[in-house]
Amino acid sequence: MVRLKAQITLLGLLTASLLGSCNPVVTSRQAEESAPSAATQPSDIETSDAEYQLANTPPDSPATAFSRPKRQCYRLDNDRLTTNLRLTIDYQRQSIQGDARSTAQNDEAGNYATYAQSFSGKLADNQGKMRVFTWSEHDFQADDETWSFTDDTLTIGKDVLNLTDCQLVSQAFQDFNGLEASDLLDDINTGLTESVRFAPGTSSITLSNSALQGKQNVYYLRVDGGEQMNLSIKSLENNALFDVISPSRYILANKAKEETILLPHPGDHMVIVGGSRENATTYELTIDIESAAAQ
Repeated sequence: MVRLKAQITLLGLLTASLLGSCNPVVTSRQAEESAPSAATQPSDIETSDAEYQLANTPPDSPATAFSRPKRQCYRLDNDRLTTNLRLTIDYQRQSIQGDARSTAQNDEAGNYATYAQSFSGKLADNQGKMRVFTWSEHDFQADDETWSFTDDTLTIGKDVLNLTDCQLVSQAFQDFNGLEASDLLDDINTGLTESVRFAPGTSSITLSNSALQGKQNVYYLRVDGGEQMNLSIKSLENNALFDVISPSRYILANKAKEETILLPHPGDHMVIVGGSRENATTYELTIDIESAAAQ
């Protein structure tokens, strides 16, 4: 009986020892040092130090607000003028670039005029020193302008444009299929690049060439503006197509085989030739230009 009590006592001491090793005593200082602070609460997702620092940077700090280019869009709509403008500000380089589409209305004359612009410049405080290129009907000009920015407006001369949703503004740059020139240009995998020159006394040419699979040949054709261009393309595989983009970045033709196009803006037009479904193609491209006086 004494032996049995001794065994029970020994078993109790062993159990207590094991439980003690599973629950060590923590001093108040150890508890204070080991307790996670609000800024270092553990997460189910492991992150690097750089990711953690970025995630905990205030939104308006230089690390986030000024480290990446910022896209902003503006709109003006009154009885005289409708303008959709979009720009990108690179705060590190203090540079601005973008484009605009505008329609000027003259109710007294009963007509309107459209024009396209591209621009670039430097940002200093709340002002932009801009170089602005403008394409209007049969005309092109370059001007130096000073623009003024506030948090939600852009002032150009006497016109005040309001900051707005870029999705709304982008519609002014799209064709009927919802595409804009950048969509086509970003997909170009250039094979051949060539400037088109007509023989003296002629305004028509046929270009024979091949576009490799997945490649596009790009032709540049300079016009004065106001001309009419007739294009047609033939290929042995019947798979050659062309796009036409104006210097003002309007899509004038898309995936076409035959087209008659009015060229309102002066400058270099791009004719992009490739095979449908990105197949290789051997083609003959005919370009004919009619002057404004001959139309």
